[in-house]
Amino acid sequence: MDQIGEIFDSMVDEMTTGMADNDLVRFVLQSKSLEYPISLPFMPRHELNAERIMGEVHRVLQSNENVNLQDGMQVHLVHVGMPQGGVASRKRKHYEFKLSKFLDTKKSVIRIRNNDLLCLARALVTDMARQEKHPDWNSIRQGRQRQRILAKELHEKAGVPEGLCGLPEVTKFQQVIEDYQIIVLSAEHFNAIVFEGPKRERQIYLYLCNNHYDVITSVSDETTGALIVRRVMIGKKTTVATKRASVVSR
Repeated sequence: MDQIGEIFDSMVDEMTTGMADNDLVRFVLQSKSLEYPISLPFMPRHELNAERIMGEVHRVLQSNENVNLQDGMQVHLVHVGMPQGGVASRKRKHYEFKLSKFLDTKKSVIRIRNNDLLCLARALVTDMARQEKHPDWNSIRQGRQRQRILAKELHEKAGVPEGLCGLPEVTKFQQVIEDYQIIVLSAEHFNAIVFEGPKRERQIYLYLCNNHYDVITSVSDETTGALIVRRVMIGKKTTVATKRASVVSR
C-alpha cells in the first residue's frame, strides 16, 4: 500500500498542476474489483493529497476483503475552476446575450454598482439592510457612501482584506454574519449554488456573474425568470475539466 500511496502523491501533483488554490477537485477511483467507485467529495485543490485518498481506500478495503487493487485502477479527477469576485462594475465585460441588461430589468435583483473592490461586502450589507428595514435603506440601496462605509466595516470585522473575493472570503464573512445563511449562485456554473452556509432562519442570496456580486431578493421562478435556483451538487453540471489516469500496480 505504501507504493500505491507514492503513486497517488505523484499523480495528484501532476494532475493538479496549474490549478488555482481555491479551485475544487473531486477524486474518483474505479477498479474491476470494486462494486462502486471509491470517491472523495469536492474540496479545494490544496486539500487533496495522498493521505486523504489512502484514508478512504483503507476504509473501503476494511469493509470489503474481496477488493484487489493489484488488478489495476482508473483514476478520474474532476476539476471545477472557481470564479473570483470583486471587480468594479464599470470594468466588467457583458456576456454576449446581455445578461447585464437582463438583470437590470428584474425587480428581484439589486444591482451593486461600485467603482471599488467591495462588491461582495456591499451586496451583503445591502441585503441585510433591506431585510432589517434599515433607516438608511434608500441610501444603502443606491450604493451611496453609507453602503461603502458598512462594507468596509464588514471587511474589518471579518478580517478580510479589501480586494477580489472568492468563496474562501465568503466563508469568512459567513462566520461573522451569524443571523443569516449566505447562498451564492454562479452564472459561470449555470446558476448552480456554489456556496451554501449553515442553515439560518433568514437567507442572503447572492448572484456571482462575471466576477461581480449582486443581490437576489426573491428566488421563485416567477420573479427571477431565467435565474432558477438549482440545488445541484457542484460537479454534476459545473465540471469544466476532467482528467483521467490509469494505474496498474505491480
